[in-house]
Amino acid sequence: MSKPLNVLINAQLIPGGRWGGVEQFLLGLVHGLRRLSDSDEEYILITDPRYPDWVKSHLGPNQKIVVAPLRKAGRLERAKQLLGPLGSPAGKLWQATRRLVSQGPREIRLAVRESHGFLESLGGHVIHFPFQQFIRCRLPAIYNPHDLKHLHYPQFYSAEVIRRREKVYRAACNQAQAVATASEVVKRDLVKQFGLDSRKVFVIVHGSPTVFYDEVGDEDLLKVRDKFGLPERFAFYPAKTWPHKNHLRLLEAISLLRDRYQVCLNLVCTGFKDDHWPSIERRLGELKLNRQVSFLGYVSRVSCVLFIIWRNSLFSPASSKVAAYL
Repeated sequence: MSKPLNVLINAQLIPGGRWGGVEQFLLGLVHGLRRLSDSDEEYILITDPRYPDWVKSHLGPNQKIVVAPLRKAGRLERAKQLLGPLGSPAGKLWQATRRLVSQGPREIRLAVRESHGFLESLGGHVIHFPFQQFIRCRLPAIYNPHDLKHLHYPQFYSAEVIRRREKVYRAACNQAQAVATASEVVKRDLVKQFGLDSRKVFVIVHGSPTVFYDEVGDEDLLKVRDKFGLPERFAFYPAKTWPHKNHLRLLEAISLLRDRYQVCLNLVCTGFKDDHWPSIERRLGELKLNRQVSFLGYVSRVSCVLFIIWRNSLFSPASSKVAAYL
């Protein structure tokens, strides 16, 4: 009898919203694979030693966790540990420290990570990198770059980040046996930018990130409404405060609707607040939108509840007028 297919899945990200939507994508992937009953594949989730059990509650009988070995802390990580509470991602001290520390040797910062035999030792037949991180190894690989926005919107990234992404993304896409993406647009972009054979790029549309959470009841909806003081109707935008998520332009659109068209659209935003948050907060005050717009930060499972409230509340007689201007 042949052995079942062993699939390694790289899950070494920091939970809590810091990776934005790819965290939800990865959880959705784990949830979907646990439901497979027509095959005997086994899945090994490789987690970061600092957060070894973050996917544990989502695992099924065909899945298990293996914790990656502890890596030597990098320059930025060591600096953050030394700063302690002063190292807030949105703080000026951390921003200044990061700029200083990031001026280290470029060849080290741009290096593609190597397995050094760890991944090969796990008995896997193939490894899936479901988000942008890539580790060079001898196993057949599937890579999810998600997009190449750093090439199309370079104004949102530092020169250092663009160089690093180009190095890692290009190496990963060329070395992987298969590249997965969520749309035909990104597939064509990958083929054009990296010269990939289109036959190795597969379009796999993402499923809803809400399906793997517990069913939400009326009591949950009422609790969340009460906890956050939600308005009767609102627009909902779940996204980390990265510049390319365009929160500033969204605030300006909300302000335009209010001032020019007398449409008062409430907005509820969720997502981890990063270094760009102070700019958003400042613009929020300048436009006098503090009563109309709420930023709740990262809210974990509550996002699912908020989505359901939003879906049931936004559509009103005024919704067509609002949509026309957004």
